[in-house]
Amino acid sequence: MSENSGRLHAGEMVSQSGIYRAHHRAHRMPHNVYVNAGTRLPVCQRCGHDVEFGLLMAGPALQTDYDFSELGDTAKSA
Repeated sequence: MSENSGRLHAGEMVSQSGIYRAHHRAHRMPHNVYVNAGTRLPVCQRCGHDVEFGLLMAGPALQTDYDFSELGDTAKSA
């Protein structure tokens, strides 16, 4: 993680699932992407390693939420 911007760079591992803002070098406006925890951030096909990712909103994957997981269904029926 860059100490100056708080952003992650291509090749770094994401520790928190959520919506990230992808910032490209010069060819594209920033845009939002969802990234799962444990994902290694990819290089951009156009700007390579010059892409950065900033966490906008953390959020767990839907299937890990108690109300939507199989574990939650089992607990409710018991």
